[in-house]
Parts: sequence; structure tokens; C-alpha cells
Amino acid sequence: MIGFLSSIRMTLILLSILAILSIWGTLSPFSHIYYHPGYFAILCLLAVNILICAGKRLRPNKYRFSFKTNGYLLTHLGILVILAGSLISLVYGLRVLIWLGPGDAVETIENHRGTIEKLGFTLILDRFRLDIHPSGMPADFVSDIIVKEAGLPDKRSSITVNHPLKIVPYRIFQSSYRLHSVQSVTVGIKQDGKDKRLIQMKAPGSPVIIDREEGFTLSMAVLRYEPDFVIGKNGSVGSRSIYPRNPAIRVALQDSRDDYSEHWLFLNHPDSHSGGTWKDMTLRFESVEQIYDTGLEVVRDPGTGWVAVGAICLVTGLMLYLIPLRKLGGDRNVE
Repeated sequence: MIGFLSSIRMTLILLSILAILSIWGTLSPFSHIYYHPGYFAILCLLAVNILICAGKRLRPNKYRFSFKTNGYLLTHLGILVILAGSLISLVYGLRVLIWLGPGDAVETIENHRGTIEKLGFTLILDRFRLDIHPSGMPADFVSDIIVKEAGLPDKRSSITVNHPLKIVPYRIFQSSYRLHSVQSVTVGIKQDGKDKRLIQMKAPGSPVIIDREEGFTLSMAVLRYEPDFVIGKNGSVGSRSIYPRNPAIRVALQDSRDDYSEHWLFLNHPDSHSGGTWKDMTLRFESVEQIYDTGLEVVRDPGTGWVAVGAICLVTGLMLYLIPLRKLGGDRNVE
């Protein structure tokens, strides 16, 4: 049994399994494969395998001082320290994606075990900035954050893709963004003999009374918002992207006589045949300032220092192992 655990075949089998599981965990980041007991078991078996291999070189009747031998031992020590750092991060680490809309705050998060953790501070999204390239693709996106800690003045920070926010023991990365569930749109209403009115509405949102006379009311609601309107082959309506390339809203009009009508209004095509006119009223989609939620990844990685030390040992050991001893005039007694 000891012979198999210390064999190269065992090492290759374990490394192959780890490679497959790591690829799976990378491609499916929410599969939590890294926290599965089986993953822990494989890391522990690899550590035992390496420890036994190194132990054989430390036997009094086997060990001979040389750059190559010490490089071999230091390399194995580096691998063990890296594995220890990985296990520490897996047990005590954290990697959680949180979504914040404008003005949203978070002070607790749910970890991969399903338990709630207190951060020790409060994150508030002040503003999310998305710069759109003339080609229509995103050029840059930034989260402006307010950090509140007990007994300390509020701190303002901007989180970008390559510049995370560091609050010991966490690092907070700009990970993603998505369209906010509710948008703010402006609808213009023009009636015969009256000046044009501009009405701010939520999309989607509750009905708003836009006309009231004695014994009569008229209300309007925005039922749907599509930032990049498109009609599919089967006639279904949707968006090609979340970017405001062809914004459209679906509005519903209803009066107290139960007359009801729905219309699509297009920001870039106000005179589209799809709608905009109802009785003596003309509707126009005037503007939208798209609102986004930001996706922030909260990371706690206590094993990073261990991994760094292990990497230094590993590289140093490899260098010692590969030193041409003849040129250095060192010990020629190499195994």
C-alpha cells in the first residue's frame, strides 16, 4: 500500500483527476466543486504521496548532501506548502458574487455553505458607470462604492476590472453587470389643442393617470422595456443585447369606460407604424437613462501567503536541482 501511495503512477493519477476537476470548477464557477469533500480527499492524498516520496530521501542511509538532493527536497516541500495553502483557502476562504442596484447596501453575505456571514462593514452602491464605445460595445464599467465602518468616516472608492477594493481580509472585484429590473423612461403626450407634456414613468410600473375630467379618467402604464428591440423568426419580441441600441417600450392605455389599447413606442423611430396614436392623443418615447446592477465578487483567500511561500520554495528547489555542479565545482556525488 505504501509503495503504491509513493509511486509516480499514483502522482500522475491524482494530478490528472485534479486537472479535470479544476477545469470543471473553472468553467462552472457556481458548481462549488472546490468545496466538495472529494476534492479535499484528493488534495490530501497528493500531499501524502509527496510526503512519502520526500521521506524516502531523508532516510539516513539514503540521504547524501548535494544541490540535486536538496533541490529535490525543497521542491517537494514547496508543493506541500502550496497544497497546505490551497486547503486553508478551501476551508476558510470565500468567493461570492453579490448584485447591487443604485443605492442598494449589503453588510452580510451567504457563503458556499449556505450560512450568513457579517462583513464587518457596509457596502453601498453610489453609482454604476458604463461607458459605451461608438461601436456599441462596452468600453469600461466602474462601480462607485461607499464603505461604512463603525467608528470610521465613510470611504468612497471606485472598483474597476483591474483595480479591486481591498478591505482586510477581503478583496472586492468588479465582476459583471446586468440590466436593472426597473428603468426610468420619459413619455411625451401631445393632444389636439394642448401643449406637449413629458411624463416620467417606471418601466415596468404601475398605471399613472394622465388625463382627468369630470366623470372620466385616462391612465397609462409601461408594461415592458426592451433595450435592443428585435422580432424573432417566430414573431416573439425580445432584445439582442442589454445595450440601448434600439430602445422600445410597450405602453397600455385604459380609460374609465374600459377602452383599452397597447402600443410599442420606439426611441429611435418615433413615427413607427406600430403605435403612438390613440384617439386624439399622440405618444412618443422621449428618453431613457439605462440603469444597471453591478456584480461584485467578494473574495477572502487566507491561503495566498502560503501559496506564495510554497511557490518560492518550488522555484528555488528546481534551480538547485538543475544547477550544473561541475561548473560550480560542487559535490559530484549526485544520485
